[in-house]
Amino acid sequence: MIQLYTKNETLARRLEEVGLEFLFLSEEAPDLEALFICDPVNLTSLYARYPNVKVLALSTHPSFSEGITLLQKGIRGYGNAFMQKVHLLQAISTIENDAVWLYPEMMQALILHGSKAMVSNEDVLETLSARERDVAKEIEKGLSNKEIASALGITERTVKAHLSSVYEKLKVTDRLTLALLLRR
Repeated sequence: MIQLYTKNETLARRLEEVGLEFLFLSEEAPDLEALFICDPVNLTSLYARYPNVKVLALSTHPSFSEGITLLQKGIRGYGNAFMQKVHLLQAISTIENDAVWLYPEMMQALILHGSKAMVSNEDVLETLSARERDVAKEIEKGLSNKEIASALGITERTVKAHLSSVYEKLKVTDRLTLALLLRR
């Protein structure tokens, strides 16, 4: 059972609406199991007190600059406090599995931001088939599955199949890690 914590009353009401249990975060926080949902908290003192905690930061007005700042401070996920329940549960699951979760626009912006300063590593792509390489290069550009499907003239399902194969061959778990690997 994951315990979700917040000290933002608006977010607490939202969590209640989607049927997730939560507790209010206080200076005397109870023992933690896996995850905090915060908006915002003092992350330095939180990590000092609970070094194994995984943080999903939810903002009522998410922005790229805020997301970057929080990622640099060690959060594992960042998104909109008003996202749909299915996306919130996906974020929680992703973070529980030791991956990073970001809302799609943040993910694309982060990939594009990183691509300005880095060059692709062709050696990484050598193990992939030609079509997998095409899909990986589109991920590096920050495109969504739908955009990749359109650009390559294939279905989104085919894009997902190629991505699964790419992840397995390159031993990565998500598109952000893939994009960063391609920029080494």
